[in-house]
Amino acid sequence: MKKLNKPEFSIKDIIEENNNYFEKELNEEINDLVEEEKEYIEKGESKKLYEIKESKHEKIKKLYDKFYGNQKYEYRSEIIGKTVRCPICGSPFGYGTLWLDHVLPQSRFEKLAITPINLVPFCASCNKGKGTKTGNKEMGILNPYFNCYELKAYLELNMIIIDNKIDIEIKIKEYSEILEKKEIEEHNYKKIKFHIELYKITETLKKRAEAVYATTLLGIIKLDSKEILKENKIKSRLKEIQNREYIDTSEYLDEEFFKQKLIEELLNSNNSSELIKICTNDVNKEIKTNRKILEKIKKDDV
Repeated sequence: MKKLNKPEFSIKDIIEENNNYFEKELNEEINDLVEEEKEYIEKGESKKLYEIKESKHEKIKKLYDKFYGNQKYEYRSEIIGKTVRCPICGSPFGYGTLWLDHVLPQSRFEKLAITPINLVPFCASCNKGKGTKTGNKEMGILNPYFNCYELKAYLELNMIIIDNKIDIEIKIKEYSEILEKKEIEEHNYKKIKFHIELYKITETLKKRAEAVYATTLLGIIKLDSKEILKENKIKSRLKEIQNREYIDTSEYLDEEFFKQKLIEELLNSNNSSELIKICTNDVNKEIKTNRKILEKIKKDDV
């Protein structure tokens, strides 16, 4: 999870800029909204968001659409403009994949529906994965405005074989494995593990890794080949494209990270020979498909 800069506006700013509306609709509760935001910030900074009580207020809940419901709305734009990637899983935002999500869900915390510090830009996968669930006292509630951790340190990528096909597995490392490289108390490890599972981050990253294998990696291996490739040729091409000087400096699990990890698995894992055999078949299937397409184009031209 990447830490984000807090919104540069508060619920008080929203109220002052829309004073007439709030005085008419929520006059007696304006101070309550401001006080609840102060409490939220205090609890967030002390890592006790789980202490905030659920609340009901249909009128405030409905105000979300008025102030944040449209992509062009200023308040929404200020929050989503803080990052080009999902702070939860690191996926780059694309068309239709960016959501403004409530850390404490508005269905259960209606009074916080328009509080800026409770709104975070998430990708569609993380938004869907979390749903209306939250943490608790034991597992905590993480908010990117107050919390962060290095996602890479907690995950591992493996290539396995299922039904004679390559399957990519993204797993959360065991606590003992984490301790080999960094110091972390077990209860904090459990909180991060819970958070990764809550947002179904491993499922999202598995899809990204599969896409890198199926498109980027296979595409680079076959290049412009028209002839069927043998296993030794696949191995040599993998070694050619493996960036031996690659230094993993990015804070995100980006395409280059997945590419290098996949090559490492293909060349160095315990089941490398079987993986290379299947990878060779995958590459040659694409070459044969491309051949057929080219042949059809030639016939059509004639």
